[in-house]
Amino acid sequence: MAISLSTRRQRLSAIRKASNRLALSSLITAIDLADDAERAELVDLALVRPQKSTLLGLIRRFDQLAPSQADRLCTLLDERPALLREALRANVSQLRAGSLRVLDRMNDPRLLDLLRSPLNDDRPAIREEAQRLLRNWVRLACAPDADQERSAETARTVGSMFAALPQASHGPLAWALAVAGPRLGREVRQQIQRAPRLRVMVLRDLLAESGDELVRDRLDWWVGIPEVAPGATQGLRSAMGQTIAFRHGECLVPRQTRRGTISSKASLEEVARRFGPGVMSSVASDPGRRPEERVGLLADLITHGSTPLRSLALRHLIELSAICPAAERVIERLLHSDNAQLARSAMVWLMNHARDPKAVSRALSSPHAEVRSMAGTRMAPGLFERLVTQWNRLSTEERRSRGGTLRRIDDQLEQRVDGLLRRSPQSRRLLAVSMIRVLGMTAEFEPRLRALAASTDEKLASAAVSALGDLKTTTSRKAVAGALAHKDGRVRANAIEALGTPKTRPHTETILKLTAEGHNRVRANAIASLMGTRHEVRALDRLRTMLSDTREKHRMSAIWVARTHHIESLAPRLVEMASGDPSVAIRKRAHDAIGDVIARIEKQTTDTAKLMGAA
Repeated sequence: MAISLSTRRQRLSAIRKASNRLALSSLITAIDLADDAERAELVDLALVRPQKSTLLGLIRRFDQLAPSQADRLCTLLDERPALLREALRANVSQLRAGSLRVLDRMNDPRLLDLLRSPLNDDRPAIREEAQRLLRNWVRLACAPDADQERSAETARTVGSMFAALPQASHGPLAWALAVAGPRLGREVRQQIQRAPRLRVMVLRDLLAESGDELVRDRLDWWVGIPEVAPGATQGLRSAMGQTIAFRHGECLVPRQTRRGTISSKASLEEVARRFGPGVMSSVASDPGRRPEERVGLLADLITHGSTPLRSLALRHLIELSAICPAAERVIERLLHSDNAQLARSAMVWLMNHARDPKAVSRALSSPHAEVRSMAGTRMAPGLFERLVTQWNRLSTEERRSRGGTLRRIDDQLEQRVDGLLRRSPQSRRLLAVSMIRVLGMTAEFEPRLRALAASTDEKLASAAVSALGDLKTTTSRKAVAGALAHKDGRVRANAIEALGTPKTRPHTETILKLTAEGHNRVRANAIASLMGTRHEVRALDRLRTMLSDTREKHRMSAIWVARTHHIESLAPRLVEMASGDPSVAIRKRAHDAIGDVIARIEKQTTDTAKLMGAA
C-alpha cells in the first residue's frame, strides 16, 4: 500500500527529531521499509549523524546507496578503519561483502592490510573479490611510476600478510609477492627461500602473465636473486601448464638454465620432451595454429589436466570463443567438472556470452549446487512468465509438474507470485491465488489470503477462502469462519466446504441455519457437511425438502449431495425425478445418481458376501 505524503512527512519528522541512540538505530529498519524517495532522505540522515550501528547497516546496504551517498560513507569510514575491519570480520556475510564493495570504491592501496580477513573467508565469492582487490592495489602501488615509499610499504604489508595467513591463502599472495619483488625486505626473501613451494608459485604466476609489461619487468629480478633461483627449474617443470609462458613462439624458462626458443608449429611431443607435459597449454594458446586445432588441444586439457591446467585452458577457450563456436561447447563441459570453482567460472561466462540459448538450461544438471542456483536464477523469470501465460490451459498435473520445477530452481518465486497478486486485473490476481494453492504456498501467503477472504470482490474472496481451507491453523480457520457471513453466496458455500464437518456448537448452529439458505450451493454444502454427524437425520429431512424445491438449481444441487454421499434411502425419490421431473437436465442428473447409488449398494453386498464366506 502506498504511503501518503502526510504520513511520510510525519515519519521523517519524528526520525529527524530523535536524538537518542535507540531511535537513531531504527533508521536502518526504516530504510528497508521505505520507498525510493524516503530511502534517499533516511540515508542522508544516517550519514549526517553517524553511529556505529547505522554505519554498519549502511555498509550492508551499500548497493542501495546513490553514488554521492556512497562517497560520503567511504569518507566517514576512511576515518574509522577499525569499524571497517570489524565489518570485514563479522559473522554476517552480507556485511563482509558490503565492506569489500566499500573498499573497492575507496580504491586505496594503503588499506591493503584490511584484506587479511576476507582473503581467508569461508565464502568463495568473498575470497575472489578480496583477491581481485589485492591484485588491483598491488599493481597500482608497485607500478614503475608509483611513489617509492608507498611501494615499499605495500611490499612490507604483502610480506607480513604472507607470514600471518594460513597456507591455504598463500596462493593469491604469490602474484602480489611477484609484483612487489624488488621492494620486498630481506626477511621476506629469506622466508621464500625456506618455502620451495612458494618459489614455484611466484615464478609460475610471473611466467604465466609474462605478456604483461609490469610483470615482465619483475621476471629478470626474480630469477636472478640467490634466494629464489636454486631448484626453480625442477619445480617449474612439475608445476604443469602455468609454469612457462609460450607467446609468439618464444618459451621462457629461468635464465639460470637457458632461454630457449621453439617453433610455434612444434608438436606437442616435442614441447613435452623439452619442457615438460604441462607446456601443452602454452602451445594450445599459440595464435599460429588453427582455432579448431587449439580448441581440440584445450579440450584434452579440460578432460585430463590438473585443476591449474583446466583453469588456464578455460581462459584460452574464452578468448577463442569469439572466433570458434566449438570453444563454447568445451566450456560447457566444465559445468560438470569435479571442481566447483571451475564450474562456476564457466557458468558465469555462459550466462553472459553463450550463443546456444539451451546452454544455461543444461546447467540445471550440474553436480554443483551453486551452478544450478545460478542457472535457475537466470531462467526463472522467463519460465515464470511462460507458466503464467499457459496456466489456464494446463491440467492440474501439468501445473504441479511445471510449478514444482520452478519452486526448485527459483528462490524468488514467492516474490514473483506476490507481485502477480498485487496486480490490478482481477484475472491475474485469481491466477495468483490458484498458483499459491497448486504449488503448496498457502502457508507463506496466509496473511494476504486472510485479507482477500474479507474482500468485496466476490471471485477473489471465494478463491481465497478455498485456499485457506488447505491450512489448519487457528488464524486461517477463523478467517474462513468469518466468511460464512459474506454477502456473496459463492464465498459462503466455499467457506462451508473449507471448514468441513462442524465440531463446535456455534459452528453447528450456524450450519443448521444455512441448510435453509436461499442460495443453492450454500444450502447443499451445509446439508453435506452434516452427513455422518449426530444431526444427519435433520440434514436428510432438509435434503428431501430440497429435492422437491420448485427451483431447478436447488433440485440439481440436492441431487449432487445424494449422489456424493450415496444416500440409499433417497433412491425412490431419485427414480421419480429421473422419470417425471419437468427439467431434462434434472432427469439426466437423477438417472446418473441412481446408477451411482445402485453401484454402491452392489459393492457393499459383494463385500459382505466375501466377509461371510471368509468367516
